[in-house]
Amino acid sequence: MPLEQLVSELPTIPIWDIEPVDLDGVEILQAQFELAATNVERFLPPALHPTIPL
Repeated sequence: MPLEQLVSELPTIPIWDIEPVDLDGVEILQAQFELAATNVERFLPPALHPTIPL
């Protein structure tokens, strides 16, 4: 399918005016890990391997 056709069919959000959601008692944990570049490739699909600088 041509890109022009895909773009013309994208959904839109007509309005962002919504009430916030209050999640009582919810805790969020965000973690970040660093791995050696030689070990990272096994977690990624082969198509992404060339995009990681060594």
